[in-house]
Amino acid sequence: MIQLALTIRTESITWDEDDHLYAGYMSWKTGDFGLNPEHPPMVKMLAALPILNMPLRLPALENRDFKLEAFLGGKEFLFKNDADTMLFRARMAAASLTLLLALLVFLAGQEMFGTAAGFVALVLLVFDPNQLAHGALVTTDTGLTCFLLATVYAFYRFVKQPTLWRLIVVGLAAGLTLSAKHTGILVFPILLLLALCEWLLCRKAEPTHKEPRRLGIAQYVLSLAVITAVSLTVLWASYGFRYAARPAGLQLNPSSVEYIARLSRPHEAKLLATVARYHLLPESYVYGLADVRLMDDYYSSFLLGKTYPHGVWFYFPVAIAIKSTLAFLVLLGIAIWAIAARKLTRWREILFLTVPPAVYLAVAMSSHMNIGVRHVLPIYAFLGVLIVRDNRGARQWPTTLDLRLRRPASLPDCHIAARLPYLHLIRQRGVGWAEECLVVAQRLQRRLGAATQSHQAVLGLTRS
Repeated sequence: MIQLALTIRTESITWDEDDHLYAGYMSWKTGDFGLNPEHPPMVKMLAALPILNMPLRLPALENRDFKLEAFLGGKEFLFKNDADTMLFRARMAAASLTLLLALLVFLAGQEMFGTAAGFVALVLLVFDPNQLAHGALVTTDTGLTCFLLATVYAFYRFVKQPTLWRLIVVGLAAGLTLSAKHTGILVFPILLLLALCEWLLCRKAEPTHKEPRRLGIAQYVLSLAVITAVSLTVLWASYGFRYAARPAGLQLNPSSVEYIARLSRPHEAKLLATVARYHLLPESYVYGLADVRLMDDYYSSFLLGKTYPHGVWFYFPVAIAIKSTLAFLVLLGIAIWAIAARKLTRWREILFLTVPPAVYLAVAMSSHMNIGVRHVLPIYAFLGVLIVRDNRGARQWPTTLDLRLRRPASLPDCHIAARLPYLHLIRQRGVGWAEECLVVAQRLQRRLGAATQSHQAVLGLTRS
């Protein structure tokens, strides 16, 4: 937390933070969930909490396209007020989710593999450059990682000892996952697969005195239904139990009907139109789901020296290989070998730590949105717990190998083996997300003086 706090002031605002903060503030003050429907409101509202009591000037709403309204309004909202104070407070609030994630990683590692494994998993997370880089930004990736891990860990504890309270906790965590980011909807197929795996394993295994009670298929179905009901209640609560995205007198631009009709896949357009027609989910949430699918058709991709007109399936495996630390990659290789060689046979723990990242990575690889490893950030939390199991000989060096060779909390970071050819291998938001503009401007000012056009141009990106 201290490291995140120290780096916050050295980084200029990234591309999405101002409109996220603006949208979160307006959700609190006016109940407007239509300024940034691309993302659910929970993380944005958390980040806006520390600035609610500040005397702020608000930009006028101009009924522009929803992306322009949030983006331009966010710039005006931040830079016509005390931008540095607002951004610092918001980032510290967002960083609380990283602190919660660290606690969950330790608790999961401790319960699954012992206290030593919990501490090593915690160390890997604390020094992971991807997590450090995103851990204090007003964005949704860390929030999703935190609550997805919380949901799976809570479900793990439920299947070990089924109680109503533990079941409700799973539902609450799943609801927060939905409220953090739209890809949180993957929590449902993940839980379904885990329940199916658990049922199949328990059918083959002999009962023990430690686990006298086992759930049947009907009980799992009922449990998943309860989780779904509780999670959807939490999702509706995050939108104030209101269907309309915007308060009275304001409308989304373009309208929900028009925006959903733009989807290139007729079956998806029909499904979302039906959900919207019967108000099964909040309008802003449905609108955001449509936006995710529309943006999936929009992005080009650059990888291994070649530009593609769309995403490619191997983008994320290559990005993970480049952006992960050498320690993480080595320990992951050892863990895969241990599982294949049956040196690691705690199948419940293996499944709960491999099924979620496998599902998440598979969906990411099938999408066309190749804009950064942050889009698969949740896999690091799960695999970080898995790879410390039975790597006792390696537990002495994960904290030093490749970790001391970097500037912490840097979005463009990669491991040292890939550092030289990095910019020729991959294009992503981690290379150019505007977070280094302030540092560049300060260096230009020291070397060339404040009057240079280069310095003024870069400084303009950070202060206007």
